[in-house]
Amino acid sequence: MAQVQTSAATVVRLVGLKGVAVEEVSTSRTGVEYTQRLTVWLGEGHGLNVGDKAKFSGLLSVKTREYNDKTYADVALSNGRYDPESLMYASDVLPPKSAPEGWGVEDDF
Repeated sequence: MAQVQTSAATVVRLVGLKGVAVEEVSTSRTGVEYTQRLTVWLGEGHGLNVGDKAKFSGLLSVKTREYNDKTYADVALSNGRYDPESLMYASDVLPPKSAPEGWGVEDDF
């Protein structure tokens, strides 16, 4: 297995209590942007939330699966870690969202 590290990935989904799904946007030499998606298995109590950004590292594994006559690759980092110095919380990254209209108003039944 290879030890790999992301440069700046964003948490897009929590995977149970032990993992996070992250996305990292990279630009090729020709200027084309592409998105890499992978699951990082960190262990319980990682404390990350959707929208947090950090550098992640771990042991690379890839599993293939077929769905609707197409082959997909599930990329994961096991024994994952994130660099606390690179961590940017979602509240630091995203502007605060206001609640949709009507939320917080009690309904009369």
